[in-house]
Amino acid sequence: MPTPQQVEILRPRIQKAQRTCVDYTGPGIGFGDYLVKEFGEWEPAAHKFGKIELCTFTATLKRDIFSKLRMAFEQGAVRIPASRVIREDLHSMARVTTKNGEVTYKAPHTEDGHADRCTALALAVRAATFTGSAGNFLVPTGRRAELMAERRSKEVFA
Repeated sequence: MPTPQQVEILRPRIQKAQRTCVDYTGPGIGFGDYLVKEFGEWEPAAHKFGKIELCTFTATLKRDIFSKLRMAFEQGAVRIPASRVIREDLHSMARVTTKNGEVTYKAPHTEDGHADRCTALALAVRAATFTGSAGNFLVPTGRRAELMAERRSKEVFA
């Protein structure tokens, strides 16, 4: 699908988001540049506070996003859906230790992609994570945020 069509589909979602993480590797470079032009780049170290974080897939980034995705599952912040296709995609990502002791993540190339759903979810968790003085934590939204607010209000008045 051409980039302008992809942007047209994603535009309403990106406009509502505080931050969007985009794979900035291979074909994602042009796509990321296209999004940054419209929504601005998010790179606080360079004093850029747009909506798009360009994520170049290095071994360091892979370790960061996939280990945090696993932690989000373990903490119950993200749940595995009932879809067999999505579950298989999530489970296709494997943690691999190289001969020199480096840890990286790999997934097989299939007709259905290259663990694309898993990678998209890991990037979504990164985008939804707030990093501050209290450390890293997922910013809950939707029904989960409502439930957490309700629980906090009960704890305050209990």
